[in-house]
Amino acid sequence: MICLRCGYCCVAYDVTILKDFSKEPSESNSINKQNSKACPHLIRDPDDKLRTLCTQHDKKYFEDSPCDRHSQIERRNTNCRTGDCVLNNNKNFGCDPHLSKFLLKKIKTALDRSG
Repeated sequence: MICLRCGYCCVAYDVTILKDFSKEPSESNSINKQNSKACPHLIRDPDDKLRTLCTQHDKKYFEDSPCDRHSQIERRNTNCRTGDCVLNNNKNFGCDPHLSKFLLKKIKTALDRSG
């Protein structure tokens, strides 16, 4: 799956993430992020307000993190269906424009609450 960085997964799911990606994965270096709360590493893309950026995506241990291993049931070379829906109102996957707006609002609200 190709992540389109819409931010939905970084907001919507309960997931364990690393506090500090410059350190090796361990229990003391992890956070249990709750549903509907923005990941502390998630920021808005300054060049494209619909997209988000992970401030840790290029760090050494990102490849071994739960974030990198998270995926939908997709082929490796296909776009994430949720990202297509959130960012593009992609009708190919049956995404309703109202759903797209709802998901974008959920991401924006979580980011606004996180400061």
